[in-house]
Amino acid sequence: LAFPSMLLAATGPLRVLGLQVELHAGQTEANLARAEALIRANPGHRLYVLPELSSHGYCDEVLSQLDPTRPERPAQDAESGSVTAFFCRLARDVDAHISYGFLRDAGAG
Repeated sequence: LAFPSMLLAATGPLRVLGLQVELHAGQTEANLARAEALIRANPGHRLYVLPELSSHGYCDEVLSQLDPTRPERPAQDAESGSVTAFFCRLARDVDAHISYGFLRDAGAG
């Protein structure tokens, strides 16, 4: 795949930052706050990449909550959930893209 050199010069280099966030299982609000603090502390990137399930934590405790019969499960709609809204707002604020992970409710969207 070839791109005209003029196109590459116009867009400049893509600055990407992978972030390792200290996650706590099931503490979504605290995990989001830590991710936001790291992103804001490292300005100037066009793409921030967070770990898998960075919103909820990745462990057996969280994964066991995927059981659809549990009313307290943290899975969310991919388009209108609170985690999506949080990262959309943050991405606009820092003028960048953010790759993040969350538990998606497959039945919701």
